[in-house]
Amino acid sequence: MNNAWIVPVAPIDFSDFNARSRVAFMHRAEYRAALGYANTLEIPKAVRRFVFAAHDELNSQTSNEVDELWKYLLMQRPSDFHHVDFFGTIRGSGFDFSSTTNDFNRDQTAAFTELSDMPGKFVALEGPPGTGKTLWASRILVPLVQNKNEKTGNKHQILAIAATNEQTENLFMRIEKTLREEVQEDKEPAAVRRFPWSYVESNIEALQDVQNADVVVTTQFASCQQWIRESLKPSHIIIDGASQIAEPLLWPNLVSTANNANFVAMILIGDHLQVPRVIMENANESKFKVQLEMSYFHRLVASGLCLTILRQQRRMHGDIAACPKHLFYGSFLTTHFLGNEKCHNLSRLIRLFNNELFKKKFNVVVIDNPHGKQKVDDNRGSNSNEKNAQAVVSLVTLLLIMLGNVVKPSNISILTFYNAQKQLHERNMQQLQQEKPELNADKIRISTVDSFQGNEADIVVLDFVVTDKPGFVTDKRTLGQCTHPGEVRLLHDCLLSRDWQSLRRYAQKQKQRSQVHSERLGSA
Repeated sequence: MNNAWIVPVAPIDFSDFNARSRVAFMHRAEYRAALGYANTLEIPKAVRRFVFAAHDELNSQTSNEVDELWKYLLMQRPSDFHHVDFFGTIRGSGFDFSSTTNDFNRDQTAAFTELSDMPGKFVALEGPPGTGKTLWASRILVPLVQNKNEKTGNKHQILAIAATNEQTENLFMRIEKTLREEVQEDKEPAAVRRFPWSYVESNIEALQDVQNADVVVTTQFASCQQWIRESLKPSHIIIDGASQIAEPLLWPNLVSTANNANFVAMILIGDHLQVPRVIMENANESKFKVQLEMSYFHRLVASGLCLTILRQQRRMHGDIAACPKHLFYGSFLTTHFLGNEKCHNLSRLIRLFNNELFKKKFNVVVIDNPHGKQKVDDNRGSNSNEKNAQAVVSLVTLLLIMLGNVVKPSNISILTFYNAQKQLHERNMQQLQQEKPELNADKIRISTVDSFQGNEADIVVLDFVVTDKPGFVTDKRTLGQCTHPGEVRLLHDCLLSRDWQSLRRYAQKQKQRSQVHSERLGSA
């Protein structure tokens, strides 16, 4: 394997590199230097060999398909790309496409209509969480699963990829549910299979499942494996959470499309206004920080290779959506909350609870904890804050005591940005379970913000942890990732210390800010 790409292969003047190469690249050498050299240390070791191999294929093969792929990578003149019909393989089937868009809103319908004339074979679907991107993605698969590929005479094979294990599980359940409900009764049930990273090349049964499946759902890491790339020749690829995937990690998938005669289109789904992947390099130490943070999804959006933006979110209570909308979405995000009677009743109870405890009659309360002190784990570099964790225990205890008749512990989630704090919360909940087993505190879900993507909860307690060195928590996009974790109905309390000034100013202005000096919270 040739690893020469790890260092720049040609002398390049990087004096104004970031200014010129935020979206497009001048030539292949510049692209290799920016995305190869800069990502060498950032690529997880588990998939590094697959990424290197894909890079070698990209630079060693010569064909019209590879040359076309390079045009999509350099992104110099995207307006010249050939338009693509996503459903071009079934246009003669007589399928009634209107049934697919029955309950779509205006933006979802417009994005679906544009599939017949996409600006290229690689396009992005952009929208804040809660706008129905995953539902939209699962519904567009129905016509493909119900009809054979008119060009090959065989059934379609679709590859659905997600950034994390949790997102993969949620994507799988959404696709399976949609196809089970939407595929016509006279059609053979769709075979939807999910494959975790643990499947290996010697697993013959897994290999046969891949080859026979209509839809294969897997993580980005697993999709890089050579045996999946060789066994599956998908006509269509869907990538959920694409804004959080580093571009080099997509190379195995991108190169596979150039070697796949069945390939039609790839749709990358995400929201680049959320937190990007965390980059360890300091901006002052690397000229490539912009390229490291900018995903291929973001480059597609910036180049105009995207469908209609999904703007209407239906899952968040207005109090919740107002905060990220104010901070960075602006008029981009509209709210059409469709909560049922149970949800609206819980919303009312949460406001009463917050008013009783903090004198703030809102569904969102930002709590200052002036006593919190940030501690950095020397071994892992992760942050923790014991005072914040104690405040969370008190808050959760009061929630379960005062609202225990309507709020199940399993519908409460504690989120944080740091693994060290997550482990601290886990220990505290275990201790609370031992002291007050009737509260069933062990059923409360504790997770990091990243791994909670795509999940749902009725009440979320968000612990920002940091007080001294905010780090990536100062990125406003962080809140977008926390306040819209999948189908979260009600964000209850954001616990923070002295960390995020913009959020605090917003909360102060909206009169949603309180402090942890409440006697009831401190003594619970």
